[in-house]
Amino acid sequence: MVADAGIKELDCIFGIENPGILRGAPGGSVYSMVGDDMGRIDLPAGETLAVGDVVELQPPHCYQTLAMYRLIHCVRGDDLVDIWTVDARDQW
Repeated sequence: MVADAGIKELDCIFGIENPGILRGAPGGSVYSMVGDDMGRIDLPAGETLAVGDVVELQPPHCYQTLAMYRLIHCVRGDDLVDIWTVDARDQW
């Protein structure tokens, strides 16, 4: 499966090529970098995802990732608990 999150969104500056999949993909799935703005999710045999399914990934490093967005949505479980503005983004 192709994901719309790559090096820019996940910032793997320390050589971590497989950010953790938190939820949304079957157990045993593995994310790997493909390019600046996309990645690949290898699924276990016989498993599928539909176009538009949401897979939550954990960025291994945050500096470059934060600079890519104007807003950070803070969630706890399935609840949106806050929205933070990234004020310094334009100064990066």
